[in-house]
Amino acid sequence: MSVSFSGRCFCVITGASQGFGRCLAVAFAQALSAGSSSLVDLVLTARGREGLEETKRLVLGITSTVNVHVVTGDIADINKLDNLCADLLQPSLGNKYEQTLLINNAGSVGDVSKHFRKCTNLEVQAEMNCNVTSFIVLTGKFIEHFHETPTAVVNISSLCALQPFASMGTYCTMKAARDMALKVYAKEQPKVICLNYAPGPLETAMTDTLRVNLVDEQIRGYFKKMKEEKTFVKMEDSAQKLIHLLRSGAFQSGDHVDFYDPMPTT
Repeated sequence: MSVSFSGRCFCVITGASQGFGRCLAVAFAQALSAGSSSLVDLVLTARGREGLEETKRLVLGITSTVNVHVVTGDIADINKLDNLCADLLQPSLGNKYEQTLLINNAGSVGDVSKHFRKCTNLEVQAEMNCNVTSFIVLTGKFIEHFHETPTAVVNISSLCALQPFASMGTYCTMKAARDMALKVYAKEQPKVICLNYAPGPLETAMTDTLRVNLVDEQIRGYFKKMKEEKTFVKMEDSAQKLIHLLRSGAFQSGDHVDFYDPMPTT
């Protein structure tokens, strides 16, 4: 199965106010509008309205065939999560689509200034709500809402989902949980395209946090070196790799694919 990037499409991107989320919004808007003579509905969400409006401005600067809908909300606030999911899906009501896309990009790295053993109950629960609970709930509601439409769901994953890193225990655990959750969705929903995509090390606010606050000296030094030597993966390159993967369908639904992996074959 593959994503055609043609026909009328409904696409939701979380964490779209900055960094890789913003880059994904621009790249997907361009790819979807280029392959379609129909209007595309693109829903962008994050906590910050100002950042979302800037992303919207960038998208509208490259295409006039995309309806951009901005929805502010905190996915970590589970008491309001159902309402946020409804707001994200609201622009699709009454419309028919050839395909739908959900790009789960939002997440938190947690407190990396201390070791895993020092995490408190409240801290772990907060990270679970932000990274896992919201991911499972939104993905489930999205799939259920578009059960009659060809659908693809992407989890922006990480190498941390596969390998343990000292002082990043919460993040590693949550990323692994998200990967597995999407694998289960792939088993239960064989008509839905599911992809866990690790975009490679990107220069974002998150990696800035790791470079400054990470308690593990070796890994902190690794990010400092990448900053100094400018060896981070370019966000635009990673976004295009993801689009190429989805368009080719060269993976099994539920797979974990890293930016550095060679293009897989079906």
